Amino acid sequence: MAPRRSHKIQAPVSASEEDEQQSSQDDEVDAAKEVVAKNNERRDKKRRAIEAEHEKRVKDVKARIDALFAARKSRVSKAHQAAWARLDALDKKRQNIEGLILGTMKNIETRSIQLCVELAVMFEDRLEEMED
Repeated sequence: MAPRRSHKIQAPVSASEEDEQQSSQDDEVDAAKEVVAKNNERRDKKRRAIEAEHEKRVKDVKARIDALFAARKSRVSKAHQAAWARLDALDKKRQNIEGLILGTMKNIETRSIQLCVELAVMFEDRLEEMED
């Protein structure tokens, strides 16, 4: 036996029922739009809060980096000044030692010349004695 088909007879829909269905659908559409708008608003609010927090963190990190850079620059500058001071002191010491060396060399040169003169005179005297 073949399956039975049920025939539903639809009653004619009146204009007022159509208006009610249409207004009900419009209300549902408006409610859906309102839900979407609220969700978008909530999402935008969260996004703005996240962006503001990000900007704040970026500014904080930039300030810390700038402070670290300034501190490093100060340390490097102080180290350079200390190195220059040491080099200046060493240069003065070197100049002093060079002066002492030059003084000593002149003294040795003067004494050597005097000794040569004395020896030359002494040799000449001996030669004269030997000739006599």
